[in-house]
Amino acid sequence: MTRQNLVILSLFPEVSNVHGDAQNAAVLARRARWAGREARTVELSIGASLNGALAGAQPHIVVIGAGFDEDAPRLLGALMQVRSALMDWHAAGTPILAVANGWELLATEVELRPGEPIAGIGLFPGRAVPAVKPVAGPLVIETAFGSVVGYEYHSRDYVLAVGERAFGTVVAGRGNGGDSRNEGSRIGNAFGTHLRGPVLARNPSFADALLTLAAGVHGPNRPAELADDLADDLADEQDSEPSSDLLRREAADALAATVNRRIRSST
Repeated sequence: MTRQNLVILSLFPEVSNVHGDAQNAAVLARRARWAGREARTVELSIGASLNGALAGAQPHIVVIGAGFDEDAPRLLGALMQVRSALMDWHAAGTPILAVANGWELLATEVELRPGEPIAGIGLFPGRAVPAVKPVAGPLVIETAFGSVVGYEYHSRDYVLAVGERAFGTVVAGRGNGGDSRNEGSRIGNAFGTHLRGPVLARNPSFADALLTLAAGVHGPNRPAELADDLADDLADEQDSEPSSDLLRREAADALAATVNRRIRSST
């Protein structure tokens, strides 16, 4: 790929940013710039022209957040309008990150109401089905990109289809549900997950992996240095000296908290 500007497309953030999950696009753009690569985010609103929003460009990464279930039919309708493009991007290897019900709507089938399955986009071959009870709490998984952390807040489990791979294995939390210890789904370069937070602000290594998949951008050094600086600040406030891994995790949490504060201040 030539050194053209990275285009990060956020689909319908006005109904998919409840926990700041649409801001995964902003995290990707910032980390790309830290790596010395020009990047811009494009937000496609419901009813807007996809071609008009992209202005002739092709997205290098597509991000879909999560919203309230009451907005899910509206979000599904909007996703249906761009289904052909989504399928084409996926077939071409464009990384796609979808979170919570934004991911569920990309599945083959989803039950927004128990006993009333409806067809989803069909990018992911699995099904989203009602959980025994709502799930809320920390979620930690092991993935091909290392440990990925965040929190989960969902009322549906995800049933992987035959041959469908999980994104990761649950270390703590529920994930997809059942006894499998699976979390999320990965189909080629498309990733679906219950992880909120937003997940990329808490997991910079995963963000860098998506950038690498998209444009050969290798993990930048500056964000690691920023995490070290934040870790040093946190260490000054500690009576005892915790491990560097813990400090870096707290640094990531601090970055996620900053993202969420900005989201709240803009609403």
